Amino acid sequence: MPPDPTALAVLTAVVAAGTAVQVLLGFGVNLLLVPAALLVWPGLVPVPAMVVNLLLSAGVAARWGRHTDPLVTRWALAGAVPGLAVGGWLLTVLSPAALGVLGALAILGAVASTALGPAAVPAGPVASGVAGAGSAVLGTTAAVTGPPIALLLAGADPRRARATVAVTGTLTALVALVVLLAGPLRAAAGEALAGTLWLVPGIVLGWAAGHALTHRVRAALLRPAVLVVSAASAVAVLVRAVV
Repeated sequence: MPPDPTALAVLTAVVAAGTAVQVLLGFGVNLLLVPAALLVWPGLVPVPAMVVNLLLSAGVAARWGRHTDPLVTRWALAGAVPGLAVGGWLLTVLSPAALGVLGALAILGAVASTALGPAAVPAGPVASGVAGAGSAVLGTTAAVTGPPIALLLAGADPRRARATVAVTGTLTALVALVVLLAGPLRAAAGEALAGTLWLVPGIVLGWAAGHALTHRVRAALLRPAVLVVSAASAVAVLVRAVV
């Protein structure tokens, strides 16, 4: 069932803004979408939000993929394998309410880690594998894949960071989506995927806006605003869950 028109308008605006951010930074749409969806239409998490992340990550990867860091990508995807298993297990043992709280906490953790700036460790095999595992757990439970990789590469060339986040996010989200729809969420697959259609207008608007703003908006100025809004939304979700 779709949300009421007001909620749908809000979600369309959120998706449009998040899509534009993802075009500019390589990640960000679900930092905005997931908390908003948990407040007004929880059925959008995790599958429709995962589809949105997958589509946008793939679009950014297609444009910037030539700048990808092969070492980080290789080890991050290796680390994603156990991360997907942990994320899938959490979906089977937690109630919808608990998953909502977990999703909000995951968003807050992602915001906090992203706000820290450049990682204190080099982006070697171990760090990349850990980031890949974290990306996979976040991807399956909260539909967010970008922040762990973005944190690891925060001090790198922006093109390299954006491309690597997008490529690893695309592959992680794709595998996570297949695993969840073939396993824990198989019974609700049709309804979950149908929810994605309500988000398409926001994706189209945000994609156009993001490309129009590529050379007009500095990513360094945009990132703090995204983190503040994401954190505020996640806190609202937690307050609603415990009150």
